Amino acid sequence: MSVLSPFSIPLVDSISCGISKFFYPNEEIHHNRRWFFIHTFINGLVTYYNFSDTYLVLTNPIKNPMLQMSPDAFSATNVVVAAHVYHMVVFCDKLKPDEWFHHLVMMSFNGISVYILGNKAQAASAFFLCGLPGLIDYSMLWGIKMGWVPKEYEKWTYLYVTTFIRSPGAVVVTYISLSQLHLLKEHWMLGYCALLAGINFWNGQYYMMKSCRDHERYLMTLGEQIY
Repeated sequence: MSVLSPFSIPLVDSISCGISKFFYPNEEIHHNRRWFFIHTFINGLVTYYNFSDTYLVLTNPIKNPMLQMSPDAFSATNVVVAAHVYHMVVFCDKLKPDEWFHHLVMMSFNGISVYILGNKAQAASAFFLCGLPGLIDYSMLWGIKMGWVPKEYEKWTYLYVTTFIRSPGAVVVTYISLSQLHLLKEHWMLGYCALLAGINFWNGQYYMMKSCRDHERYLMTLGEQIY
């Protein structure tokens, strides 16, 4: 089975369970330990398969953003959508309200937009919002659940990742996407693309704000002076 098949997600979950049982045979497997492993997998796919499209968009933001994304990047997006559907179905009783919002609004909207547009700008957006930053963070979150990574290391690292990679990447790709709107002829497509760019911008800034707030709260629990 190809890693780019949506049906690979249950297999990845099984691998996660197998690793957990190997190291902790007497422990019940926490649902987040499974989900973080799955998320690390899909972040890795997006990082690898969307990199070339991202490079083309950033190196030639005039010509390349509206070109069709590569077939592998398109397939990686399908796996990401499948993983989040799997999360909603298998772990439905474990999801928090913000996770439901993210899955239903962000993933459904962005997932559908790939079938409507499917351009390299979207591949670049996914690289920054779901690819490299997520690969770094979710691999550490999984490491925390496995008892291999200190919690404070993840908090500190992701604060820098979201501040210097995720958020700036979202801003740059949003600007590039908006600069291409004049090429669109249909009014509904113009509005749709502007809305999509705005949502991606919000996503990048919201999670930067959230990571800063979470890091601040963590420091407060340690009794450290913040200012």
